[in-house]
Amino acid sequence: MANPTKASPSLARRLNWLLLLVVGLILTACDAQPAAQTPPAVATASPPSTIAAPTSTAEPATAAPTATTPATVTPTATLPTPDTSAPTATDAQYPTDALLFYHSDGHLYTVPLGGQSRRLTTQPLAGANEPFIVDGMFGFRPPVVSPDGCLLALNGNWGGATVLDLVTGEMIGMGRGRAMQSPNWSPDSRQLAYVTQDDRLCIYDLNSEPDDCPFAPEGLLMEVVWSPTGSFIAAAVVTPPVEGSSDCCVGRVWLVDPATGVATDVAGFITGFEYAPGEAFQWLPDGSGLAIKRADDSHGAIFRLADGSVVTFDEWIADVAPDGGTVLHPSGALSAIDGTALAPLTGADGCAEFLGIARSWSPDSRLAYTILCGVGGTTALEPRPLTVIDPATGVVGWQRELPVGLFPVGWSPDGQFILLDDAAVASPIWRLAADGTGELEVVVEDGRLVELIPAGK
Repeated sequence: MANPTKASPSLARRLNWLLLLVVGLILTACDAQPAAQTPPAVATASPPSTIAAPTSTAEPATAAPTATTPATVTPTATLPTPDTSAPTATDAQYPTDALLFYHSDGHLYTVPLGGQSRRLTTQPLAGANEPFIVDGMFGFRPPVVSPDGCLLALNGNWGGATVLDLVTGEMIGMGRGRAMQSPNWSPDSRQLAYVTQDDRLCIYDLNSEPDDCPFAPEGLLMEVVWSPTGSFIAAAVVTPPVEGSSDCCVGRVWLVDPATGVATDVAGFITGFEYAPGEAFQWLPDGSGLAIKRADDSHGAIFRLADGSVVTFDEWIADVAPDGGTVLHPSGALSAIDGTALAPLTGADGCAEFLGIARSWSPDSRLAYTILCGVGGTTALEPRPLTVIDPATGVVGWQRELPVGLFPVGWSPDGQFILLDDAAVASPIWRLAADGTGELEVVVEDGRLVELIPAGK
């Protein structure tokens, strides 16, 4: 096995196709628009999906389903007509949330929920016809939307520019993007922190000036993430295993002051031979601390910046709720942020072959999830309902049966819809009302969700 690397998409490992939880934003509140491009074909009455839809005799739900009576519905395609002319400045201020998605033609597109789709990229992703390359891009080098929704860090893809201006269509930093790994935006969207090929942390100011590189650790620099307050950049540094060893790997999380370059070692973690983004740590939403996801062989931890205190958990950490109050563990167990055990996710203990949890948080920290259960060691999935729960109280809001293979990938920023996808190539992105009622609707006939951005951004 190889040492951890920051691989290009062509060398990256195949992602677990069941857990493509890619989460997505796009342009809505900027003053102008990029030039119009030809959008992908949109859905008509019958989208070409490989989803196993319920039979035509199923009745649509008329009320929020309960935990004991999941509903079945007939999915219907309702996609807006594509844009065929250049958008105006008025068009930019979409009244609804919008999504950025990847189309099987290799391009990135944007579509507001209830609006018209537009192509953003001028050339397709290199290797767009190779599923492993596309999966590698999503898993290791995904494009990253800026906090203000107006810029897109291309992460070495689509020709090698650093940033695409979603307002003007201008490419920024031509030829520099391929050398920038793990780009991460500052909270004010004015700078990019990134990892160089020789394991330095550098900061790009979106201009032609030489970049500032304040941190060069001993070891493999795998990931850098700006704090929500902008005060620090957290960096994951892995120690390569001894040659010939089958054990891998240990690392340290450092906090780097972007203004002074002062770096502080704050916590240890463990990882495998290939590091995935977000594997080592996660900032708490208010920037007050870090979730160290795998502190050792069996524990996760919360590190507090103010006093250096540490709260240890009896299991690794998978995620932290947007309000910072609840911790989700890989098994489906839940804890309060102070370490107090909470009721586990409903259904997490009912899998004969537990594979994971496909999930998405609402803006108010409810959790929509599907337990992924394997069938006899195959790639088939056991049918499991979509469940919405308040993790702090354990109260199940509703459950609903879905076509086999669908799972949640996003929750609209306005809280009105849950977005769903499957693992098929060139298949739709769907949406469902957040209260569980009504029919499934197609938002995009052919796409993978990249990010969402709220209306008015």
